[in-house]
Amino acid sequence: MLSYRMHLEAAGIIGGLNIYAEKTRAFGERDLAEGLLLVTHAAQALAASHLRGGAHNLERALASNRDIGTAIGVLMAPHKLGREQAFDLLRIASQNTNRKLNEVARDVIDTGTIDVTPGHRS
Repeated sequence: MLSYRMHLEAAGIIGGLNIYAEKTRAFGERDLAEGLLLVTHAAQALAASHLRGGAHNLERALASNRDIGTAIGVLMAPHKLGREQAFDLLRIASQNTNRKLNEVARDVIDTGTIDVTPGHRS
């Protein structure tokens, strides 16, 4: 058996590559080098995939944050609310309707209104 550790500490991933053979002493120097090459490429592919996933999550969070900020602004002006009060309304509506905060925010942006009635879904 050949066993290689994948060095992905920065991504918080522990990984390894194991190669098995049916007979003893099946692997030579060339096999060791090829295994090292394989595990290096695999580690790079996993790290790239992890980074792409992180970037995608950050993009979604940024878009959601923009929607929430816009909805806060929509609520502040006509109702003479402060930022924290407008956010609290969004949070309460989210909890009362069992919907994600960014969903409630998008509804506020689209309609200009908010419903904090428990159990109500727009």
